This record gives sequence, C-alpha cells and structure tokens, in this order.
Amino acid sequence: MDYHIGEPAAAIGIGGAGARLAPVVAEALGAETVLVSPDPADLGPGGIRIGTGPLVNPSAGAVRGYAGAAMEEISGRLSKYHTAVLVANLAGRSGQALGPLVAPLFGGRTLVTLAIMPFAHEKDRMFGAGVALRRLRDASSCTVIIDNDAVAECNPDLSSKSCCRLSDPAVRAIAASLRDRSAPQGDGVLAPSRGGLEPREALRDALSTLYGSVAPGSVSGSAVHVLGDGVPAGMLRVLSETGRGAGEGSATVVESGTGRSGIALLAGAQSLAKFDAYDPLGAIPASKTLDWEVPDASYDWGLGGYQLED
Repeated sequence: MDYHIGEPAAAIGIGGAGARLAPVVAEALGAETVLVSPDPADLGPGGIRIGTGPLVNPSAGAVRGYAGAAMEEISGRLSKYHTAVLVANLAGRSGQALGPLVAPLFGGRTLVTLAIMPFAHEKDRMFGAGVALRRLRDASSCTVIIDNDAVAECNPDLSSKSCCRLSDPAVRAIAASLRDRSAPQGDGVLAPSRGGLEPREALRDALSTLYGSVAPGSVSGSAVHVLGDGVPAGMLRVLSETGRGAGEGSATVVESGTGRSGIALLAGAQSLAKFDAYDPLGAIPASKTLDWEVPDASYDWGLGGYQLED
C-alpha cells in the first residue's frame, strides 16, 4: 500500500538539523514549516521552543521531560495538516528526545520521516538513536534513513559537516518527488553521491553508500533520482537497468532540478540489521517491555535537590 501526499502539508524540523532541512523540504513540497527545538537559535518566527529550565546542556531524557508542557501546542499546530514530512537528526539530543514524541501526534494521517543516523565515531549516541528510530518507524507511514556513517565511509576525505551537507540535494529531490508520487510504505535508505560526477559514476558512488547501510540482498526496489537535467535518454536507460539490478528487478529513474550535480538513490529495505544492532534491547518484543508506549524521560520535580544529567 502507498500513502498519497495530500494538502495541507507540513515540513516538521526537529532540532538543529531539522531546522536546517525542513525549509528545504517545505520549499520543494510546497508545504508549510513547523520547527521544534529547545535551542532558540534553531527557531524562526512561529517556531515552538521547548524550555529546559535551568539546564544548560540537558540530556535527551531531560528535553523529553520538559517537552510535556508544549505537547498540547505542538498537537494543535499539527492538527490542520493532512500530510507531514518530519526531519530529525537522531544523533542529536533534540532529535532523539522530540522525534518519538512528535511523530505519534500524526496517528491516522500520512507521515514520512527522514531520520539521520550517527557517524561511526559517535558511539555514545548510537543506542539512543537506535531506540528513537524504532519509535519513529512505529509511528510513520514511511521512514527514510540517511546514514551519515555510510556517507563518511565512502567519502573519507570529507569533514563531518561536508558529509552532512552532501545529503541536502538528495533530500530536496526526494521531497519534490512526493508531489507527483505516492510515498512508499515501510523503510527506505537515501544514498547520495558526490556532486559533479558523470551519471554512471555518480550511481556507482550512491550504490557504494547504499551498501554501507544495508545488505544488497535486502534491497526491495529503488528510485534513481538524477539531480540535473539534459541527461541523454540512452544514459537514463543505462541508469534504469543498473538500478534495476540493485533493486530486485524494480527501479525508477527520475530527473530532478537543474545542472549536473549527482545521484540520489532511494532504496526500499527489507532489513535494517545495521541499525537494529544500535539498540540490542530491540530484540525484546514490545509486549514483553514495561511501558514501551511511553518514552523514558527525566523530570524536574522541583524538590530542591541536585538533578544529575549526562
């Protein structure tokens, strides 16, 4: 089953990365922007700030605890939208904390989630990211993963910031395609190529990134987004055939944007073993887990004692 994008639509940005990418999604999709963050620097006019009291560097649990006071406002703001694209960096405390709270507010409506996963060197963030991803997948019609670890592995000469920026044109292309296509059900992985490459080389680059995230045998289908125009029809045919071989016999080629800036490969994934391993406790069924429905949170009960945060 596919989920059709309907209006009005919103691009929801959680935290710093969400605040950077949500306007990109909103522009491409023709949607409105809703930003949510504990950091006022992430928010423009109309953004929803999550106050964190006296805590200067709060943990994800503390942010989640303080978010309770703003949930009614967030729910009211989102109530008018038929469709939303939620962008959250699960390597960041804001994304880990707020993504699993905001996503369930869209129950019964179409929610496409773009979840950004940590770099390999961010070991301390992987467990929290894995737990948050499980919750987002439960609440979303479609979850698309951007794997910073795989991007960095295929581009070892790039800085962390440059690796993050490499996905921006890919995010724009995927968002724009949602206007004309239905959003697929389930899980997918978004793999970008470097910019400025010849199309066939760019596709190989994107495939290399994809296989850093998922095993080749778990790819159920793919959409090859050519980030540019004027690509020869013969080359589009080659890209389609190559993509079909990578996607179990199913591949679509889409031309997006202007110029010649690379490939964005969106692949369906039957297995997310790499990301499931981030949360080893995920093997425990939800039915055997106490209070799985309610994300863990740290509350300031105002008792006058010290509150320790990691």
